[in-house]
Amino acid sequence: MLIFRFTFLLTSILLSTCQAGTHVEELLVKDSTKSIKINGLSFVASSHPYAVGELEVLQQTHANHLAIMPYGFMPTLKSPDLRFDHPRQCWGERTEGCIETIKHSRKEGFEIMLKPQIWIGGGDFTRFIEMNSEKEWLQFEENYANFILNFARVAEDQKVELFCIGTELGKVVAARPQFWTKLVNDVRKIYGGKLTYAENWDCFDKPVFLKDMDYIGVDAYFPLNDGKNPTEQEIRDGWKSHVEKMKTCAEINQKQILITECGYRSLDYAGSKPWDCDKKEANVNQELQSRLLTVMFELWDNEWMAGGYIWKWFPFHSRAGGENDDQFTPQNKIVERTILDFYKLSKN
Repeated sequence: MLIFRFTFLLTSILLSTCQAGTHVEELLVKDSTKSIKINGLSFVASSHPYAVGELEVLQQTHANHLAIMPYGFMPTLKSPDLRFDHPRQCWGERTEGCIETIKHSRKEGFEIMLKPQIWIGGGDFTRFIEMNSEKEWLQFEENYANFILNFARVAEDQKVELFCIGTELGKVVAARPQFWTKLVNDVRKIYGGKLTYAENWDCFDKPVFLKDMDYIGVDAYFPLNDGKNPTEQEIRDGWKSHVEKMKTCAEINQKQILITECGYRSLDYAGSKPWDCDKKEANVNQELQSRLLTVMFELWDNEWMAGGYIWKWFPFHSRAGGENDDQFTPQNKIVERTILDFYKLSKN
């Protein structure tokens, strides 16, 4: 499975290119004005090794990419202690499980974004990680670099197409720019594929190292409409200012935007605060979830858009989602067909 990518040139002509490195993607040019998008799913780690054929259902989604997400854990937002590969973690969140998941996914024909992430005790938002002293900052940086470089080696060994160096770390990025410059250079020495960084919707244009990335990653939980059950046009209107901001960022940095995460819960008001995973009082609304993703997929038509990954898809499909589920997964809901139909059409 091949991905066609844009590179912005000074002449404004878009040509498909391949990344130089220790592994080089095959280049096929069918149409210099159009690229096959990343039609991805964020794939949740399994608690135990996969049985034969367990991932075959993913083929039916017509997705061409999976985001595989190993985790490191910090006890608090202000602790420099970052641990990974702990025996109590889910199998798929550890290095060994990550490697096996990549191998199984390859057999099913998927390309991969490897996206190591941090989980804070109590579920606190990683954006607010901040150390109390220079000593603690240096300890955190050492631990984070070890975490990322470990999985950069996995990405290189497994010939992964795309590697994400961080997710929603706004305060760390703002406070420690020199660390990130060094980290990018160190990752490039290990890994020869494409790089991105996934930042939150409200500050994705802020990292100083965007020009060093191959894609500008956006976790696109933009607020779109405060209504209980908005129409497609009302949702579309809610995207306008966000689309302009992404387009401007892409043009300034001469990079495509990649939606590193985007999804909506299947409940009323889902377009108001799409990042809110705690809301309990609203009713299940599968139609709105489908409507929100239908409009989001219209972004794929823009030349500055590389595609993206839907949040989130669980292994063991028959047990996931369902008609009474109000969470993000599209599985066994109306929106599942929305995704399948769009991704299938995109392949043709």
